[in-house]
Amino acid sequence: MRKAIAVFCFIAGLLIIASPFAWERYQDWQLDKQAAAYLEESLALQSVLAHYEPEEIEEIGVQGLVDDMELQDGKSQPKEAFEAITYQADEIIGVIRIPAIDLEYPIIEGTGDAQLAKGIGHIPYTDSLGQYGNTGLAGHRAHRFGRLFNRLDELENNDVIEIISGEYSYEYIVYEKIIVEPSDTSVLNRNGDFRVLTLVTCDPMINPTHRLIVHAYIPD
Repeated sequence: MRKAIAVFCFIAGLLIIASPFAWERYQDWQLDKQAAAYLEESLALQSVLAHYEPEEIEEIGVQGLVDDMELQDGKSQPKEAFEAITYQADEIIGVIRIPAIDLEYPIIEGTGDAQLAKGIGHIPYTDSLGQYGNTGLAGHRAHRFGRLFNRLDELENNDVIEIISGEYSYEYIVYEKIIVEPSDTSVLNRNGDFRVLTLVTCDPMINPTHRLIVHAYIPD
């Protein structure tokens, strides 16, 4: 009887220890599914629009052009098509890919606990994805290797950050990595002549006191 109780307690202890990791694995599985679904829809739309000029798209409307054409590479938004975009809280508004650190996550509108548990959050008062100005994205520095912005400190100048949003794809080039005080909001300053992406996470990973900032831009 004592042996059975000891075995039960041992198994129960293992389950308690493993449960946080299992929950993280489940969350990552859900995030992978969301990112994959968004990418499939986005690339399908990009495939359709790649066959039309901006004037045709404006005249016919995006929905009028969508059909069953095969997927292919996306395209960048033409300069004349830029405009302010309004996102809804909790909406999946895109996908971020960083090949150098093997990162791919959905981008969620908002940076509350609920949003940052689902992926990378778009800072609401910053510019829209791919637009001129300064687009801010925030993510947790998860303790598990490779999760969320855990490896953001590994990025170097000239690394590529890909953003896929709707019918457009954007490729940002990293040009700066800095550590700042949590109160320093100047990293989100904007200039309407440039398209800047600012990634924000905590630093150091354990007991953070500062913010790690990665700046990237789209060469025009």
